[in-house]
Amino acid sequence: MSDSYTEVTSRGWLGNLLNSFVAALIGGLLFIAAFPVIWIGEGRTNLADVAATSVVARTERADVANEGKLIAVTGALEADPLGDSPYLQPGAYLRVERIAEMYAWVETTRTETRDRAGGGTTTETTYTYSKQWTSSPESGSGFHISTGHHNPAMEFSSATLSATGGTLGAYGLDLKSLDLPSAQDLPLRPAMIGMVDGIRLTGNYLLMGRSSLDTPQVGDVRISYKALSSGKALTVFGTQHGQRIDAYLTPKGDRLYRGLEGDRAAAIHELQVEDTIMDWVIRIGSLLMMWVGLSMLLGPINAAFGLLPFMRQAGGCLIGLITLAVSLPIWGATVLVAIIAHNIWLMIGVALLVMGGAFFFLRRRGGATA
Repeated sequence: MSDSYTEVTSRGWLGNLLNSFVAALIGGLLFIAAFPVIWIGEGRTNLADVAATSVVARTERADVANEGKLIAVTGALEADPLGDSPYLQPGAYLRVERIAEMYAWVETTRTETRDRAGGGTTTETTYTYSKQWTSSPESGSGFHISTGHHNPAMEFSSATLSATGGTLGAYGLDLKSLDLPSAQDLPLRPAMIGMVDGIRLTGNYLLMGRSSLDTPQVGDVRISYKALSSGKALTVFGTQHGQRIDAYLTPKGDRLYRGLEGDRAAAIHELQVEDTIMDWVIRIGSLLMMWVGLSMLLGPINAAFGLLPFMRQAGGCLIGLITLAVSLPIWGATVLVAIIAHNIWLMIGVALLVMGGAFFFLRRRGGATA
């Protein structure tokens, strides 16, 4: 069950104009910030390329010839039994994630702004309060309407637990700092749960409270788990130090200490896919920064002359099209320059092409003059 409250505020033409100048300043900063984002993004270390330089090591024994080198070891990753005392009994897990949630009041806000004649706007803000399971409940004192929406303090918290004594064949590992695959939902059975007063297993949750999952009360807490089982076939990349595998640091200071499912080739492929996705997330994000920033820069024009609602809407569409047409070539050229600047072989190739083009042009020009 939920309840909601709506507030309506109005702003005139002058207020909107002043706000548009503030937004224009923010937009200018956003546009400028896109350039270092592109530069840093294109200069990131591709960990797939780093992993491809690794030495394949055997699980049976640590070869002294690989001391201090980046190695790749594929095998079953084992560890000491891991649990979450007193709730979850120890089991064959590399990592356990405890997810604690409380049934609590949650505030959601929806804002709708309409243009008015004369350049003003009317803003309608609706605050909705509903009871939900959440892992980060607020006390309610900061809600817009705090009366009747109080949440008690949550006594339990979510946590990630790592096993000790991690081994991969002859090698020891630090499972707390090793990046591992994502944990999966852990189905709970009575034999896996510790005997704790006030806690009962309901479905796949440990429920703390007098109510049930079907009819919870504010303040009830439920706990569920995700786990990564031991014994999985993983490929681990890291530096060999004696009979241990530790984190590998690239010359730029990037860290590679990772366990991925599958053999070495599959692990490198996964790293490459992750790098490609991140490249495009940064590129698209930087394009949006340029586009939105330029649109905000031109916002005062629309605020000044958009005295009628249809004029403001048409002006906003026109500004959006213009700024997109301007942003795209600037973004594309910046990305291209950053890619070339961060790749020495591309720089040499481009330099040779420019020099060859200049030589051909001057020679042709000299022949035409003669």
